[in-house]
Amino acid sequence: MKQLRFFSLAITLMLGFCLTSCNTSDDDTTATLGAVCKFYQTTGGYYFRTTDGVMIYPTTSSLTSLTSSSGSTTLQSLLGHVVQFWFTYDTSTVETGATTYENVTAYGIIDMDNPVEYVASEGAVNDSVANAPIIALEYGSNKPYAFDSETIVLPINHYVANNYHNFTLVCYPDEQMDDNTLTLHLRHNTAGDNATASSYTAYQWWSQGVAISVYYHAFDLGDVINTTGITPTTVNIVCQESENTVDLSSATETTYSISMSN
Repeated sequence: MKQLRFFSLAITLMLGFCLTSCNTSDDDTTATLGAVCKFYQTTGGYYFRTTDGVMIYPTTSSLTSLTSSSGSTTLQSLLGHVVQFWFTYDTSTVETGATTYENVTAYGIIDMDNPVEYVASEGAVNDSVANAPIIALEYGSNKPYAFDSETIVLPINHYVANNYHNFTLVCYPDEQMDDNTLTLHLRHNTAGDNATASSYTAYQWWSQGVAISVYYHAFDLGDVINTTGITPTTVNIVCQESENTVDLSSATETTYSISMSN
């Protein structure tokens, strides 16, 4: 599993920052917030930054407590990743809606990061194998977006039965024909999950309070950008879609374009 802890919290998440706070009573000044943010380390500790620039500085002890209960996942393995992060803070010292939250207590963290592969040619050893289509890369107002200049977040709607599926973006060098456009292929592998077209969708799971990483998936394009020498203003995502079946052979190829001006 990708997450440190699996929280079934019914929190309404925005693409940048969740401004839904929860106080346990009128006299309690402790509130909980959730954010989609990127995780960094500095000399003095760790911090998180949202796509719209909100800075969150948790206590190192509370972060360490999370990872110590998670098993194999470590803080170092999450560095540079986009994550879903929950924390508690004191509303008497930090106002909700602030641009900086300091000395907050880490409450939960889920990794949203997925692999990106640079593949010399289709069918190469490190080429990812897809075995199912997705439904779509959008649902209503939920659309692919650039988290920053090297990271994208995709709302991947697909049929899910019981387990997380694997998603990989693949870059083929012979397809990169424009210095400002990066073309990537989305590969969907069910990882043994026996989903059918009558199963719940990833959007339904997420909207009912299950972890965001079922539906939203982040991809760091830094290595591919460095390898290709492309500075993308646009990223094209090519995917195989079908709303009525999980049969890859019946899917239709669709391309989504993402502006990297976040």
